[in-house]
Amino acid sequence: MIKRVYLLPLNILLLALLSTACTTASIKHTTPSYVSYELSPHFLNLYEALGGSGVLGIPISPLFSIGEVSYQYTAAGLFSYNPIAPLEDQVRLEPIGNQLDTVFALSADLPPSEVLSVYPGFESFYQKLGGETIVGKPITAIQHNDNQGRIEQHFENLGIYQLDSDPHENIQLLHYGEWLCSEVCEFTSPDNGIITNISAVDQPFSDAMLQFTPQFLGRPLSNPYITSTQQLEQIFFNVILTAPVDDPKAVRLLPITEALGISANHNMEIQIAEELSPFLEKYGGIAVAGKPITPFIALSPSIFRQCFTNLCLEYLPNAIGYQQIRPTPLGYLYRQHILTNQFIPGVNKPTSNQQSILIWEEFPFVAPNQPQIIGVNIIENGEPAPGARPVLILNLPGDIHITYHFSDTDDKGSTSLTLNPIDAPLGRVIGYQVCTTNQGEVSTNCKTESFIIWSSP
Repeated sequence: MIKRVYLLPLNILLLALLSTACTTASIKHTTPSYVSYELSPHFLNLYEALGGSGVLGIPISPLFSIGEVSYQYTAAGLFSYNPIAPLEDQVRLEPIGNQLDTVFALSADLPPSEVLSVYPGFESFYQKLGGETIVGKPITAIQHNDNQGRIEQHFENLGIYQLDSDPHENIQLLHYGEWLCSEVCEFTSPDNGIITNISAVDQPFSDAMLQFTPQFLGRPLSNPYITSTQQLEQIFFNVILTAPVDDPKAVRLLPITEALGISANHNMEIQIAEELSPFLEKYGGIAVAGKPITPFIALSPSIFRQCFTNLCLEYLPNAIGYQQIRPTPLGYLYRQHILTNQFIPGVNKPTSNQQSILIWEEFPFVAPNQPQIIGVNIIENGEPAPGARPVLILNLPGDIHITYHFSDTDDKGSTSLTLNPIDAPLGRVIGYQVCTTNQGEVSTNCKTESFIIWSSP
């Protein structure tokens, strides 16, 4: 279990107020469990203004006081009310993110000139919640939590995350309140928002992330890592950033298009499509994207594509504004297929479970009318596990969850199943979990993956 440092007076008093206290189990469960509490009227206006339970989670403790100040936990944070403070400061969110900093040493020593920035993909959500006043200053850069399948950034008062398998706009708060109050609050968070496996991670590509924006890079799918050729790399949804280990500011895009099977025509001069030129110029032109290697072709009446040495761009004439041009998610394809059998820290880190799960997909991208085949290898103590019976939990749009049962694994520990076509918009990420079973019951040993509803590259 993760060691915790508490706001001791608050939790001791809260423990005395609760009739029974529960200790957080070392294994989290997908379905939250809780005791229901009323939110104090002191906090109601701010709570509702920030989005209520849909954003901050439900109240998970009763109101309790230390001296003049009253406190109450929600799943995502800790409210306080100080009646003797100036009116505008009477209600606030407490900086309990600093407790994470204390436990996990999240804030590395930074030069005085360097300040942590809000990840651009979270900036709109951060400002919507009130920016520094409500969320607090960042105490980490953006990082990828491989075990939880999400990107996350930690702040003084709240933590922000997005699952790899979520649509781009679905950004949520981590459950700081549950983490800090877990010894006494009778509440268990769903897996998605729990605090776990936090560590300080160097982010040598921070400047590049600010320069290119999430529309160009896509969200991170890994933390930075060092390759066998002593290059820094980081995988993003659309592209790969790379630089020499001793000069991380000499960043460029990794040429991956041909390595992913996209046929290049080097025997003729290819012109850049006029429709794509403004987007390319905004992000550095061919110096960044590389030379065009395919002509501008129609994938369908509503999607056109041209590929360059380092990326592919798609043009959607029926879309509006900036949505007309989007990079093809080649970084996702790179992560799924090129790195399947390589160990790279923070990308395909082995789990500590005795039974490990390896997943492969027949298609990284599928059309809305196309079936998907998911294959699984179960390894136990380094050897194939025949006779295992994994299950797959598919997460569909509309908060629909469907459970599929694989056939028993063969003598190589392998099995597969076919998913029916999924009627979802192009660009939608379809997330799923594969879990092992124990005596017919679904275990907590699961691995999260996803594929994309897209046209094939």
